[in-house]
Amino acid sequence: MLPTATPTPTPTATATNILARARPAQRSPSYVPSGRYAELICAEEFSWSCEWALAIVWCESTNDPNAYNPDGPFMGLWQVTNGSYDPYLNTVEAHIKYVSWQRSEVDNPWPYCP
Repeated sequence: MLPTATPTPTPTATATNILARARPAQRSPSYVPSGRYAELICAEEFSWSCEWALAIVWCESTNDPNAYNPDGPFMGLWQVTNGSYDPYLNTVEAHIKYVSWQRSEVDNPWPYCP
């Protein structure tokens, strides 16, 4: 009788293993991912690179959903113009802007970040 291989369990996505995949090999000093919002930002419903998205959120708001810049006004994690402070709604609005940017319909919504 031949031995049979034991199946390896499939790991589930958690903020911890999402962050582990998202971290670049050499982190720049300005990039600090947030475990609190990483699972939301890196959710499969969004088409952006998880690493890129985490870097933009850090650059724009240092992961603070209550961040505010009166120049826009820009608000929330993504510093969306006239956006929401709710992390999910702010991320959905950011994704709409991201998709429009990728289709060359608008300029880069985050010109000062990586």
